[in-house]
Amino acid sequence: MSDKKYELSKTTIKNLEDMDFQCQRCSNCCRHDEGYVFLTKQNAMAIADHLNLSLHDFMEQCCRLVERGDGKVLCLKEKSNYDCIFWSNGCIIYPVRPTQCMTFPYWPFLVNDKQLQKEEKRRCKGLGKKGDHTLEYKISMYELEQNSEYFVVEK
Repeated sequence: MSDKKYELSKTTIKNLEDMDFQCQRCSNCCRHDEGYVFLTKQNAMAIADHLNLSLHDFMEQCCRLVERGDGKVLCLKEKSNYDCIFWSNGCIIYPVRPTQCMTFPYWPFLVNDKQLQKEEKRRCKGLGKKGDHTLEYKISMYELEQNSEYFVVEK
């Protein structure tokens, strides 16, 4: 993780404060739609350990590389129906789920775009539902996601 610290704007803090979320365990964020679950190096090592795999075997069996501006980044594979490779009537790696999964929906680009939030509400049954997340929790998830560095495997 980077040592970068970002000063949150008053607008971001207000957006976080106003953002209601209570996970409904619908798994819509894990299934049915093509997408990317980016991993940090710590995520990859924790999941590999959880599965009793070497990092190399985990990457070979469960991951793919996706081209991004900073090189090829490690992502989880998807099943042919676009379900996450680790979804089977729920997340089978939940205790070590990727940062991206843990911090949803407090992703900087989503928090700061009301139109995207509106679109995401159509997919996520928990957005807009009053939850028990404190502002401090929301800020910590926002900052965790903002400061995460994806695992660049090839430059």
